[in-house]
Amino acid sequence: MTKEQILLGASGACTLLVLTVWLTRSRLISERLTLVWLAAAATALVFALFPQLLYKVAGLFGFQFASNALLSATAFATILYALYLTVKLSRLEQNVRVLTQHLALAKLEPGPSGSSSSSSSAGAGGDARP
Repeated sequence: MTKEQILLGASGACTLLVLTVWLTRSRLISERLTLVWLAAAATALVFALFPQLLYKVAGLFGFQFASNALLSATAFATILYALYLTVKLSRLEQNVRVLTQHLALAKLEPGPSGSSSSSSSAGAGGDARP
């Protein structure tokens, strides 16, 4: 690899590190996901600075070319991340369904004066506008 390629890879990895820290400080991503992105950026930085390490790792897994090993690892990581997001989405859908059911049941229950709870709470000033 040429020095320009090493510099390009290292600058891309450093950009990912800085972006991840900025997104975390802005509270746009959670701390749990921050650890994943920081690990990915650190791995990219190590392989960018020491490309011979990538060739050795590729050889250990039986790849003839380091680029094939990198592509395979990236595809595998992407599939794992998609699976993780699917699990999180399923949990959120289940929570929304349960909360919707609880809200529907709460609206059906009579309030203290015998009327529905939605009409009694509106008259109490909770949602009333001046």
